[in-house]
Amino acid sequence: LGRLESRGAVLRAGDRRGSLYRPVPPEALLDHLEQSFHQRVVTLRKDLGGRLQAQDDDRFWSGRGRKLAYGLAQQLLETADRELLVVLADPEVELFGQGLGAATARGVRVAAIFTGDLAAPCGLGVRHPRLESEIQQLDRLLLIVADGDQVLIADLRGETSATLTANSHMVLIARQFVWMELLTQRLNASGAPDPLAPLPAEERRFLEAIGAASGLQVAPTSSQPGNRPP
Repeated sequence: LGRLESRGAVLRAGDRRGSLYRPVPPEALLDHLEQSFHQRVVTLRKDLGGRLQAQDDDRFWSGRGRKLAYGLAQQLLETADRELLVVLADPEVELFGQGLGAATARGVRVAAIFTGDLAAPCGLGVRHPRLESEIQQLDRLLLIVADGDQVLIADLRGETSATLTANSHMVLIARQFVWMELLTQRLNASGAPDPLAPLPAEERRFLEAIGAASGLQVAPTSSQPGNRPP
């Protein structure tokens, strides 16, 4: 009873002969607990933020669960101050579209590949063809490269798994992947002449064979409009 009283859960009436206790009304108790918890979160946010600094190491930090993946993604979107390169499917566009807009508004260079039907305002956004997204298994991928320093890769199929790393090699590969996809889709969408046309025939056949093996079409054609982004 003494502990409940110290936590604000009961009221006490008493004199030298004894004490009586009664519970605090539920709404009042819950309001008190909510305010107390919020104040603790505010204090910890300030304190832990100064104590825990990002570690520059080559480790791959992995975890499971969609909430974890989304929490890490939100942190990267909120803390980036130079550049964000992202790959988002429709559910993630709905969740993080506002965050992309906020990052763009504060001067962050934001480029996004959207693998579904939705898009969000950003510096440069391209729609990845749905068929190619399914073949490349990008339609349930969440990828964020923040400031060229960290990359989050999450597979959102089934039991969600996420990996966060500052490994310079992985960050470079992820950044180059997003950059090449942005360039390819913009070239295709522009209706420009075949980007492979200037290449020697042997090199062209080599690149086309690699693309075909992955279900990709390197150059746009009128016979398959579905492979071109809108």
